[in-house]
Amino acid sequence: MKLTKLALACALTSALVACGGGSSSTADGGNSNGGGATTRTLAGVAAKGLIKNGIVKVFSYDAAGQKSALPLVQTRTAADGSYSVNLGSNIGLFTIEVSADASTTMADEITHQDIAMPTDLTLRSVVQLDGNASSAIKGYVTPFTDMLVNAAAKASGGLTASNVAAAQSGVITMLGFDPLSTKPVNADSAAATAATDPAEQLQSLALAAISRLASDSSLGCVGANISAKIKCVIDASTGSANLQNGTLSIALTTQAALSAALKAVAADPAINKTTLASLDGKTTFTQASVPTSGTVENPTAATKALFASLRTNIQALSDVSAASDNSVNVLKANFDAAIAPLDQDLADWVLISDSGVTMFNNYASNGNVGASNIRIFNNGNLVGRCFLYSDAASTTEVTGNADANNVFCRLAKVRISNSPLKEFTKTIKLTPTGATSFSYAARARLETNDVPATTGIAGIGTVSFAKTGSTTTAITIAGDMPARTDNTGVAITDKETWNVNFVRTLEADNVTTNYALAGGITAYKDGAMLSEITLKNGSFIRALEQAPQEVQLLLDVTGNGSKVAGTLYLATPTADKLGLNIIPTVARFTGSFSNGGIEFFNGALTATVFNYASYDRNAVNSAANFLNASVAFAGVAKIPGRPDLTLTLSATQPAFGKKAFSGQYSDGSNVILINSTNVTGVRIIDILSSNGVAMQFVDGVNQANVKKNNSIIATFNQSNGIINYVDGSFESLK
Repeated sequence: MKLTKLALACALTSALVACGGGSSSTADGGNSNGGGATTRTLAGVAAKGLIKNGIVKVFSYDAAGQKSALPLVQTRTAADGSYSVNLGSNIGLFTIEVSADASTTMADEITHQDIAMPTDLTLRSVVQLDGNASSAIKGYVTPFTDMLVNAAAKASGGLTASNVAAAQSGVITMLGFDPLSTKPVNADSAAATAATDPAEQLQSLALAAISRLASDSSLGCVGANISAKIKCVIDASTGSANLQNGTLSIALTTQAALSAALKAVAADPAINKTTLASLDGKTTFTQASVPTSGTVENPTAATKALFASLRTNIQALSDVSAASDNSVNVLKANFDAAIAPLDQDLADWVLISDSGVTMFNNYASNGNVGASNIRIFNNGNLVGRCFLYSDAASTTEVTGNADANNVFCRLAKVRISNSPLKEFTKTIKLTPTGATSFSYAARARLETNDVPATTGIAGIGTVSFAKTGSTTTAITIAGDMPARTDNTGVAITDKETWNVNFVRTLEADNVTTNYALAGGITAYKDGAMLSEITLKNGSFIRALEQAPQEVQLLLDVTGNGSKVAGTLYLATPTADKLGLNIIPTVARFTGSFSNGGIEFFNGALTATVFNYASYDRNAVNSAANFLNASVAFAGVAKIPGRPDLTLTLSATQPAFGKKAFSGQYSDGSNVILINSTNVTGVRIIDILSSNGVAMQFVDGVNQANVKKNNSIIATFNQSNGIINYVDGSFESLK
């Protein structure tokens, strides 16, 4: 599997360009929303799992953070966890408190049952309204909204507007979603399957992670009563958040427990009914402490700060993309070229060479007794074969106890994806030249409709080896290897010059073979060097049944003005539906990539395919035959002239023709979250700042409202990029 997804590091650009980009201007004028409504309805959903018949109370707070003695309104949640109350014309800061009595239940995603909600458990949320607030207000209540309220209430000064703003900033950054505006759904429900909002999907898994910790008696929460253990976990995790000195934090051990539980839930199909199959590129519980914004910005100022961040970073990314020597396409192409010889090809040549040398040596050392051919399997799938031949032309297979002249190995044929009549394979012929060496001729072969192979130029060289008894312990390959092609048969390289050594050991299970790699590879294309690769200490291939299970390569790669330094990891080889093609379904590169002497990113790129075993690459892609895959980036992107961008990006294809993208970036001044979905043929982009400014863009809908604290602060015109503020000012994102 090629890591051809470097462009993800700039996916932020494509997500934002839909909203415009460029310079700004401001002036008096514009339009206003004309004032706020006099009667407001507060409605939402309460959940740990969904809370049924929960007691809902709404309290007001004054500027000093003092809570009203009595609730303004009170009601109960319905069977789906929803509630609705009338706030009248009241404005200010309010908390929503959901508690329980003997008739209250909550869903438990682990047991898939409704369980009693502890009567001593109260979950809170917060709502801030000004005179321009809309008439319909959302008020979701979960352990994560309670985390926000609890952190703000414990901070110096209590539940004040500034503490709420700081806690909101920290919670959004730590979670990667805004719990105040994200509807909770049960992860194990049909609603989770239908959910298309990445924030909803992520929150549903995070809520289930709390139940997972309770089920596992984690965080010191022991006992037979699952309800009490869930309360204990909430108190010990989200309830333990602290807001102090511009930082929101939870204990490192708590963060680690929450992160592990979240990963366990995401990997469990009995719990995770969402289409979110990977947490790569997600920030939820990846940090135990995050910086917060300690000031309460005027809503208009906060909104302008968001657009200023978007505008500046869009322009910087656009400038990078436009530069002929450092464009996204150049970076992507150079990255692909640099790692070209390392895509499964390295493991294939190493393992097939080892199989051939070992087979020939065993046959000869046993007095020409033994198998004259072997099959190489991977999890029951044939990946190659080796044959002993008695003649130099490799036409007569060894029979009886005849001497073997050479050994010929061939990897299983791979169908070319754009033509079911064409198949590609790799072969190597090894001929002994001494007691511990072979000469070799290796070819990349393309066959059409099973007619004899059209054979490219052979790579020739020597294979030398060391033995302990009859066991081969080390092999060195020195010489040229033939051209590589992609899965359509197009040449990626003309040839590669190898000087690669591997030390071979059997692991403690007496089944898995470890190949410790070292050396270098130089790849050529069109008569010029494409890349120069150094395999550093720590590189290895782990193989089972003579087929690779795990590959880790510590690399220094240079070529075409590019430099790659880091670790390439390939794992989980899986055969397709027909068992004809095997690929590593997990690929990850961790390190840095530079072009023209300028580091472009430093972090981790990950690609995962989840359903390759049911995918027929020779059939037409359809709803019944598509690759469910995800690609993610997490790290730092460096843009000339701008502060470093701390980025997490994730792109998935959860269904045929459906795409979802989510990302978060911080430029040191702003934390911005972006979610983009296209699951109904209509692209929707949600943008949220950690200080609560939110907007949604929908294809075909020209005007988007920009909101903070449930009030419209501005309107954005997608066609001309003009932002009109309710205070009469305007600016342009273009």
